Amino acid sequence: MQRRQTMKRVVRGAKPNELDNVLEFLNAQMGPASYFEARMRTHPTARPADSRIVLVGRQVAAHIRVFRKPMRLRGGVITAGHLAEVITHPDHRRHGYGGAVLRDCAAYIRAQGWPLSCVWSGVTNFYCSEDWVRFPLVSTTLQTAFWRPEPSPGIRVRRYERGRDDAAAAEIYAAYNRDRDLSVVRDAEYWRLHHSWIRGEDESAFLIAEKNGEPVGYCRGAMGGGLRDSTPALLEYGVRDGHGDAGVALVTALIRWTKERSDTLNMRLPVDEPLITQYPRLRYSRSLTETMLMRVIDLKGILDVALTNADQRLKTIGFKGARTIAMEVLGQKCAIEIAHGSATARRLPKTAAAAPFPQTEFFKLLFGATMEKDLSGFSREDQHLLRDLFPPAGPVYWRADVL
Repeated sequence: MQRRQTMKRVVRGAKPNELDNVLEFLNAQMGPASYFEARMRTHPTARPADSRIVLVGRQVAAHIRVFRKPMRLRGGVITAGHLAEVITHPDHRRHGYGGAVLRDCAAYIRAQGWPLSCVWSGVTNFYCSEDWVRFPLVSTTLQTAFWRPEPSPGIRVRRYERGRDDAAAAEIYAAYNRDRDLSVVRDAEYWRLHHSWIRGEDESAFLIAEKNGEPVGYCRGAMGGGLRDSTPALLEYGVRDGHGDAGVALVTALIRWTKERSDTLNMRLPVDEPLITQYPRLRYSRSLTETMLMRVIDLKGILDVALTNADQRLKTIGFKGARTIAMEVLGQKCAIEIAHGSATARRLPKTAAAAPFPQTEFFKLLFGATMEKDLSGFSREDQHLLRDLFPPAGPVYWRADVL
């Protein structure tokens, strides 16, 4: 009897001459190819090897794209490997190829020196099986029928114009998000090219607010925000300091845009956004969503960035002593060493004693999530000090950055 030949499986990054094959695969499984080609060829950080693939014979059996995402964290910038375009060919499912390429992504991200990975997905169990964990974000649903804001005199809202408004939108975005953890740091290339790869955005809902002819705010809307539902969504929002009235005018204009489509508007805004906090009579609801997942790649690398402004925090709380806080996250051990008014991170040997710190609680603490954190593995003194070093910060990850 003739034995069935087993084709060799290879897991690696795509080569430049294989991009057409990868695009053909994505078009067949996820479509359309033009959308993926725009991201592969025009995204400022794109490289062929960022497409991690499983080859069975000469056929692409599974694929994950890794995007470089510089994100703000406690006054510093951390580079994350953001996963997207995750798909396994139906003929090759249930053979472990998805898990294999996911593990390859973690190794690839580590090799790039990026200490964190994140992904946005409604299918969370797949990622959790390879140590990604859910990160809770607050979503606000506004009942638009009850939106009765005060007028915004002197504010004019108009549609965004490509080229004309990019520099102003970039400046407003950077200023509004400068202290907001999780927000992505964008360069000029992003603003020049982003229309070619952002899916779900309706450019007629990209609005600019002007005062005396100068842009002072903007918002971006979509039907469903790239999600499965068709509820109107605020993809992104930003106003200059002292121009909260522009935010009211922008949301009012966006509500008019959605008027015949829905009586609700989904908004993922920072929990301290004045648009919400200054209008207590608004009818809205808040809920936690767990469609964002994170994974520690290099614990020390994350702590190095998270401690960027630790000196200022220690000065603010008046801590002048010395202390070592040892922790273990996803099998990696590090210590935060505090002395002489500063804090640094140090790797610990595998045999060192360290408090077990689940990834979910670790990320909630570092990224300033407003919900309660479980720090029970630490002493009472260390718990107080950790909370003082990393106070709640109202993180935001804009839907426009989901890709």
